[in-house]
Amino acid sequence: MDFAALATRVFIARLILAITGVLAMAWAVAVIPVILSENAIVDVARAITDGEVFKAEALTAVLARTDANGDSMLRSSVLGKAAMIRLRQADDAIRGGNAELVKQKLESLTRTVQETLRNAPDDSLLWLVWFWLDTTRNGARPDNQPFLQMSYDLGPYEGWIAIKRNRVALAAFPALTSDLAERAISEFVRLVRWGFIPEAADIAAGTAPPLRQILFARLKDLSYDQRRAFASNIYGRELDDVPVPGIAPPTNQVPLPVLPPDFYSR
Repeated sequence: MDFAALATRVFIARLILAITGVLAMAWAVAVIPVILSENAIVDVARAITDGEVFKAEALTAVLARTDANGDSMLRSSVLGKAAMIRLRQADDAIRGGNAELVKQKLESLTRTVQETLRNAPDDSLLWLVWFWLDTTRNGARPDNQPFLQMSYDLGPYEGWIAIKRNRVALAAFPALTSDLAERAISEFVRLVRWGFIPEAADIAAGTAPPLRQILFARLKDLSYDQRRAFASNIYGRELDDVPVPGIAPPTNQVPLPVLPPDFYSR
């Protein structure tokens, strides 16, 4: 028996096993943190969709790895979730009024949306965000209206997206094509029909009276109970310059003086 050859084969086998083990450990070190980071991104994005509020530091921590290495490290299925978190960061920055921070967050959001749409161009929310980003910089114009059109085509009946989209679409209403204008009006009516009463009233409150006249006129086809619920909310905001069809605004009655019990017996 050639013991030298056998020893060589055993050495080579052990070397291969050692190299394989090292590579496996290196893969785990590189990949497992990415998987954990992606899981955190997905969980936080889902919570944001459900209306939860996060501190700025928490959102920054979740996206820390992507900030350091770029969004291209994420799977395409997670990119859209990261964009949702960056959208919340941009919203928070805008409300905070810090111009430099707003610029920074909008740039980060733009990069993420571009990367996501290159890999997953079927996300209705991201086409809406792209439309919002472009109109924020350049105003509503023919070149960016296809982005809004894509959002409607890909997700016409997703309620939580519709709430965001309707606000953005109506803000650009005067510049929209007739087709997009009609889709925005119909979407507003659907929000009321679906029971998103406070959200629809909040959207309507942010529009000018001429546009409210157009929107409210289309509510005439809804049931009385739906119109009454919406009217109660909108009138409660002291917005009665445009009445809801079939529901009269409350009258301001002057309270009568309270007479003493024996007034008529005197």
